Amino acid sequence: MGGSYLTTVTGTPSSSTGYTLVETLLVKEYLASREFVSPLANSQYISKRNMPKMVGQSMKLTRRKPLREPEGSKETTDPLSYGSQTYEQLLIPVEWINDHYALSQMAQDTGWIDLAEDCKEGIFEAMRRYRNRSVQAAMLGGRYKPGYRNSSGVTIDGDTTYPSPWYEEENPVTLYGGSYTFLKFAKRYAGGGAEFADLDGSQRATMNDVKRLVVGLKNRGAITFDGGKYVMVISDAVKADLENDDKYFAAAIRNQAASTKVFAGEIADYAGVHFVTDDEPWTMKIGGNGVSKAANNDGEVHVCQIFGKDSASYVTLGGKGALRPTFKVQNISTTGKLTTIGYNVPNQNVVTNGDWGFNYLCCPQYFNA
Repeated sequence: MGGSYLTTVTGTPSSSTGYTLVETLLVKEYLASREFVSPLANSQYISKRNMPKMVGQSMKLTRRKPLREPEGSKETTDPLSYGSQTYEQLLIPVEWINDHYALSQMAQDTGWIDLAEDCKEGIFEAMRRYRNRSVQAAMLGGRYKPGYRNSSGVTIDGDTTYPSPWYEEENPVTLYGGSYTFLKFAKRYAGGGAEFADLDGSQRATMNDVKRLVVGLKNRGAITFDGGKYVMVISDAVKADLENDDKYFAAAIRNQAASTKVFAGEIADYAGVHFVTDDEPWTMKIGGNGVSKAANNDGEVHVCQIFGKDSASYVTLGGKGALRPTFKVQNISTTGKLTTIGYNVPNQNVVTNGDWGFNYLCCPQYFNA
């Protein structure tokens, strides 16, 4: 164990107790920190769409709609109307996220902690967590108002100047002089409720609900991932309820070989679903009249996402996105004693087919464990 001693001398020569040495061992190894599982930041579950640089502020995606079915043939006349090929288009704007950090030269040159390296690692983790939350937001509300901190680093719920992130939907939104409407997944509630107000804290997740969601996606023609399954992202609290509800699901988790788990958070394949855990689920408080703010860890309502392939996309600009920042490092003082690290990167995560996914809202027994 590497370390050094910090010694402080106390007392006086004339004191009856004399000098006293107070020593503290400084251990130069970090304690273990929490590691975050951010499955919706994993590009294997979400499609990628790249927009070239210098071609505009938005991209237009096009989906071909199916033709009408034929009608019975008559001997003497052709159909009275002509069929037509129709299309639907989705306009997606590019947006940016940014942040910056300041490091003093004195701290970097004299302290034992490598501030620059720690800051770099922390930035990548923060951006993965942000993308994960951003995809949750896209699936639940289409788009949310971005958060802006004041000079003290504080945001305020509902404030117009320094609003909290993930607090209020902003869909449609006006950007670049145009209006953009974002698709989102429909909500489904545990216990068969029709709206958010029906949740009172007793609606546990059940495997019967999961099967109903799977059938709903199949009826809508949602494409499955490789292996013929849909992806469902759940919290550990929801996982516990599903294990209590279905012993075979619990057995599937135990029997899932570790070697078959490719991505962080994967737990089991069961009932036509590839289950993945997210340790930062979108949670909401009961009694909020449907307010969709992410309540971090204290919300009684957990939002799960179940979706098919190509139902949502990451949008990059020139191949760059939220997980591949280019850092700007510079000295901002005349003497060079203060260095800043900053970034400004494009980030947009969107639902591209609102029929191919559901938000499943339930009330886990151990919601804030």
